[in-house]
Amino acid sequence: MANVNSARGLRLVGHLNGLDPQIRTYYKPVGLATACYVGDPVKSGSSADAAGEYADIALAAAGDVIRGVIVGFLPVFGTPTVNYSAASLAGYVRVCDDPYAIYSIQEDSVGNTIAATMIGNNAAIVVASGSATTGYSGTMLDSSTYATTDAALRILGVAPRPDNAIGTNAEILVMINDHEFKQTTGD
Repeated sequence: MANVNSARGLRLVGHLNGLDPQIRTYYKPVGLATACYVGDPVKSGSSADAAGEYADIALAAAGDVIRGVIVGFLPVFGTPTVNYSAASLAGYVRVCDDPYAIYSIQEDSVGNTIAATMIGNNAAIVVASGSATTGYSGTMLDSSTYATTDAALRILGVAPRPDNAIGTNAEILVMINDHEFKQTTGD
């Protein structure tokens, strides 16, 4: 059976030590002119909310050092939905910023697909817009960037599910290499 093509960004699935991954609240400033979705990788912004209690975030692009991954949103007064955060709307987001969290992410299968021999190596991300309908990110693993050198993600294996197998659109288990709390060369 073929894998389903259903990108949903980085989805939190576990922790390297078997513990509960750390999730914290961050501020999404009104100046962030791009919508944010569950599964989007984020980086530190340059400020905080007005009270100074919550550091702000910005969306991470390919090549950025990542702070964490959005796992949810806190309700904003006057907005009917909390499955994503609209562009230029201030609010609070829940981010897994644990450097030892494990995620599942779909490979893009452009130019390459992940093979069993690539497990333990690295790959970059392809940042793509999410869906306001589902609330999920469109970010995927860039399977054409597989390398043994530094890249955003460390490939741990194929997500062990009966509806998933090595090949086109496979769900891959990864950890973040280029993390603000822990940077490695990935070698």
